[in-house]
Amino acid sequence: MQQDQRFWHMRLFVFLFLMVMIPLLPAESIQRSGAGFLEVVEGQQVLHLKGSPYELGVQHGELLKEQISRNVARFVDQLEAESMPPVVKAFMANVPEIIPFIPAALIAEMQGIAVGACVPYEKILLLNLFPEMFHCSGMTVCGQATSKGELYHVRVLDYGVGNGLQDTAILAVVKPQQGHAFVNVTYAGFIGSITGLNEQKIGVGEIGGKGYGSWKGLPMAFLLRCILEQTSSLAEVQHLLASTPRTCEYYYVFSDGKTKEAIGVYATADTLEYITPGNKTFNLLDKTVPLSPLPADTLVITRHDHYELILTRLMKTYGNTTVDDLQQIIKQPVAHATNLHNAIFAPASLEVWVSHAGPHNEPACDQPYSHFSLPALLAN
Repeated sequence: MQQDQRFWHMRLFVFLFLMVMIPLLPAESIQRSGAGFLEVVEGQQVLHLKGSPYELGVQHGELLKEQISRNVARFVDQLEAESMPPVVKAFMANVPEIIPFIPAALIAEMQGIAVGACVPYEKILLLNLFPEMFHCSGMTVCGQATSKGELYHVRVLDYGVGNGLQDTAILAVVKPQQGHAFVNVTYAGFIGSITGLNEQKIGVGEIGGKGYGSWKGLPMAFLLRCILEQTSSLAEVQHLLASTPRTCEYYYVFSDGKTKEAIGVYATADTLEYITPGNKTFNLLDKTVPLSPLPADTLVITRHDHYELILTRLMKTYGNTTVDDLQQIIKQPVAHATNLHNAIFAPASLEVWVSHAGPHNEPACDQPYSHFSLPALLAN
């Protein structure tokens, strides 16, 4: 009888121990490669990379081998000269002009992906140049606009749904051997950034312009990747932009959680113009068409037909705007049916909210958001 009691007491102890410990266990680790590993957090793939550029690439390639091969098949192998749009043909003809502007570290990282994923390097290179071929909304609110003076940086990506790219979505947490650690909302095989936040509280986002034809410069996604790794202030962002050869027309939104400031940028190969919150605005389609003025501490860069709607929605919550409000503000038609991903950064606290398009191409704005803390991710 005493043995039976001891047996049940022991089972009860083990049960209670597990109940206490299970919430403390890390998210499921799927696979490891060197210092890198892949896990699922809140239903999203989180890819942790650490080391030299080549090591980052090998880890990326080995951990996402099948998904990288899928993206290469979709976006590179199907590029046939007969069916290429003229803009893609022009781009492909000018790829040799672009390559000399890509930093050696990024070349090494792509070579590592090629080795890790067992895919030819040339195909990995073309996959990473894909964002340059096809030219979304960006905004920040801070100070008087938010409930407690927070800074929020919103990024809406509006292309790519229909090709299954969302099936390979990842949140990359990168700890480079040199430079700042950062989080990058991206896809299997892509090392550039179009949506990211670094440990120095610098947030980045891109909005495509309509200019093509200037290829003697650093491709946009690689430029933003360099900004994530190398800058810790908006002044450093501006210096890097000015000192780096650029390609086509793009708009950017940058934020700094340390100062709770943000800037917009209009950039071409030859021009840099800065857009300050609550002040100067651009009409992305026609700069001669006036737009309504913005209230203090807000910055909005989007198509003119969405600008007024964003402003109308924003004014309903102005002074008390929260993350939940921002998620509602960017719903359709601000976000398009092709809405691939959305991200909201709180750079000061290094928090990130991310949504991706659904499995049946439902726009990201209608999908649930996952919440991450960059310090917690970097602690793994």
